[in-house]
Amino acid sequence: MTRQGKQLMKTNDISAFRKNNKHDLSERLQECLFYLLLGLPTKAIADKMECSFRTCRQHTRFVYDQFGVNSHTELLAKFITPETLQEEQERMMWRASDNEKR
Repeated sequence: MTRQGKQLMKTNDISAFRKNNKHDLSERLQECLFYLLLGLPTKAIADKMECSFRTCRQHTRFVYDQFGVNSHTELLAKFITPETLQEEQERMMWRASDNEKR
C-alpha cells in the first residue's frame, strides 16, 4: 500500500481507501480489509458491513487467504512498516507534548 493509501486509511474513509487499494479484491473484501486494518473485531466489522457474523468471518478468511496469512496479527504485520511505526511514535510524542502544555 502506498504512503498516501496509509494516510487515507487513518481518516476512516473507505471510499478513498478503495481508490488507492492496489490489491485484487472485490469491493466487499476491500471493505473488510479496511476494517481489519483499523483493528476492528469481527462483530464490529459485521455490523459496519451490515452482514452476519458468519459472512464476515468468511470475508475475513478470504482476505487472509489473499495475503497468505492465518491471523489478524499476521495481516497487520504485512501492512505495518518501520516508517509507519516511526510516524505513529512521532504522532504520540507530539500529542504527549501538546497535553503537557495544557
